[in-house]
Amino acid sequence: MSAGGEVLGFLHLCCQHDPADYSEAEREARRRLGAELAERISINLANIRLRERLRGQSVRDPLTGLFNRRYLEETLQRELKRAERAGRAFALMVIDIDHFKTLNDTAGHALGDEVLRQIAVVLRENCRGSDVACRFGGDEFVVALFDITPEQVKGRAESIRDLAGRIRAPGPLRGDTLSISVGIALYPDDGSVEEELLGAADRALYRAKLAGRNCICVGGGEDPDARPRLKVLA
Repeated sequence: MSAGGEVLGFLHLCCQHDPADYSEAEREARRRLGAELAERISINLANIRLRERLRGQSVRDPLTGLFNRRYLEETLQRELKRAERAGRAFALMVIDIDHFKTLNDTAGHALGDEVLRQIAVVLRENCRGSDVACRFGGDEFVVALFDITPEQVKGRAESIRDLAGRIRAPGPLRGDTLSISVGIALYPDDGSVEEELLGAADRALYRAKLAGRNCICVGGGEDPDARPRLKVLA
């Protein structure tokens, strides 16, 4: 079975009786039926693959392969309702690559893109199947972690920070190590809607930057100088 020049699979038809028991006309009719069936299945399979591909393009960041901001918005809205009904806890991590603008200006955007891809690999390898890692924009990433305790969130963030620190900067900065800052918001302590949680995680990230970068802060707090930088989801 094929469509668009691509082989999609094989269709094998069996007869209950010996083919010799059928006339040539009957065998030809069965061959035509099999060919028509294979063609119809091929078309349907191709359509399914196309829909999956388009869906993937609409919710994935093309550079890193992580989910995009749109998918995060849909997920948070859905999971917040579930958490409210079932009393489930989850957390948001906002991650920012330290001094990324300097890296881009010094090493170039192509090598900066490679760093973003390497950070994405770290996130994918340290997220469970139920977690959602997305590129929020620029060099900022957001990870939603479900059914997880505050201690586990901190442990996961520390593991990601440690692994990111093992990435070597490319180009003119080769040999230098990267670092990330992480802000964490916990549901429901730091907010019950997506805007509150993202704002709290972003304020925590800002405190991590003020503390010297390459560290983790938890909870949004009320620091008047820690104004949110992330735009809330529209």
